[in-house]
Amino acid sequence: MQYTLRTMAAIASKVANVKSRLPILRGIAFDGKQAMVTDLETYITFPFITAFRGVLPISILKKALKGKPKAITLETDHLAIDGGKLHFEALPLDDFPLSPDAQSKRFKPIGIWDNFKQLAAMTAYVSKDELKPSLLGVYIHQAKGAIETAATDGHRLRVVKNVPADWRREFEGILPATTMRWLDKFGPAEVSLNDTYIRFAFADLTVTVRLIDERYPDYASVIPKDFTGSMEFDRVEMLAAVEKALAFADTTTKQGEINTGDMQITATDQKYGPHEYQWEAILPGTRQGEPILIGFNLAYLATVLKGMEAETVAWQYNSPISAGVFTDGPDSSTLLMPFRLND
Repeated sequence: MQYTLRTMAAIASKVANVKSRLPILRGIAFDGKQAMVTDLETYITFPFITAFRGVLPISILKKALKGKPKAITLETDHLAIDGGKLHFEALPLDDFPLSPDAQSKRFKPIGIWDNFKQLAAMTAYVSKDELKPSLLGVYIHQAKGAIETAATDGHRLRVVKNVPADWRREFEGILPATTMRWLDKFGPAEVSLNDTYIRFAFADLTVTVRLIDERYPDYASVIPKDFTGSMEFDRVEMLAAVEKALAFADTTTKQGEINTGDMQITATDQKYGPHEYQWEAILPGTRQGEPILIGFNLAYLATVLKGMEAETVAWQYNSPISAGVFTDGPDSSTLLMPFRLND
């Protein structure tokens, strides 16, 4: 595929750091045969034949595309736009950072991966806290023909097991969520590894990503094994009940309460008090075991339910201060930490 400047700009914008103090990282490099963009963590290369050699600032390309030109091409020293010429000051190609391949960092092919949609879905659960770098990505462990993935922000933990993957060697690592969010648009890729990077070679572009060099938390140790009660419900119906309650919850805490004894969900905006402003509705589903009154961040609970595909979901619980486990299949579950309710 020969990328157009328009499609290239859209992809490059996902990686290039337009706020970087280094101007070279705010551009797309062209060497005559391919185009390259990087933020020093992720490197993308596209096939692109042009006589231009240098680094084109993305801001200039976006400005050129803003008018939706019928024709735009990159020439030796300018952008040709609908019969006109846009001259710009290119940055030197020699100043552009070398890709891991150009740095002679040897990669070993390990197999094909075609389930980027599942990795993209996992990114909804990663942390945004830069002080916890291990939680900024999706954990992957591949062994014996199957992959286990996990992602958590400390409040929610999503785990999916036994995803088929016929890789030729075992792999364990943390992939940055910022890149995993958009790779599902390019189809299957050949996967290669070295000690620092993982590389995805798609049919018409290559994405090389620096692995997060941190130890991932032992998430298996925090997942409860025994429960005092459970609910089973239609996922879509429960999501609708949660989203309705969320509309009336405190705008800061998003807190709601679930009572499996009365089968009710309630939400109160604390600025108004529970007697003046309280939403309540009947919960869908059935309960087994002991009842519970428990508080949840309803926004988190909604994302948990949205991230599942099964029609029926089971929720298992122990106490108002211990995590609940939502299961949507034999190999996928999400742990959600509760709010501590006031006595």
